[in-house]
Amino acid sequence: MTPENLNLIERLSKALVKLTNAASLNLGADCLIHAQLAQRLMQDHGIASRVVVGAAAWRVGSGDSDVITHMPSSVSVNQGGKPAIGYHAWLQIGDTIVDFSTHTLQRKGRELDALDGGTTNVVWCPDYLVVNARETKTFREVAQAPAEGVSFYAEIPGLLDLMVERGLVTDQPDEYDLSMLRLVFASPDATVLGPCSNPAE
Repeated sequence: MTPENLNLIERLSKALVKLTNAASLNLGADCLIHAQLAQRLMQDHGIASRVVVGAAAWRVGSGDSDVITHMPSSVSVNQGGKPAIGYHAWLQIGDTIVDFSTHTLQRKGRELDALDGGTTNVVWCPDYLVVNARETKTFREVAQAPAEGVSFYAEIPGLLDLMVERGLVTDQPDEYDLSMLRLVFASPDATVLGPCSNPAE
């Protein structure tokens, strides 16, 4: 990963955080949208990537319950209270995993606590994550890690195709959303207002 690519990823992350915090009605459950939008914008700048769907987990604190997981084998609930597939989506550039949705880990922790009455102490919540796939851990290693800051990512081949085939997701980002991201990316100092904006901020 070149310094130029890393700089672009950081700038793109800031644009995605601004845009999704202001306008995403499914923040915390929109990792595929993050990945698809980021893939297209990076493509604008000559960086090829692949959208990957599978299982993921993050050790966000040092306590026993401070692990957030997205596992298709587990039952999860979407924001409408209906059963959902607990998958995660990210980008892969060669051997490098780029996850633009880790900025929502704090929110995910609160939502999990509201569902199960537990307490998830989210100490580690990076705006984005760039990690070599060989440096990620197994799920067991993440679950047993003594401190925050480790992650697990595992692709499930065919899962994205299956979800597209069943009409659960689309394989392309919304063109309007993409145009908005391009605008925010081109104007990093701009304030973004949307249906989820907090007027007090």
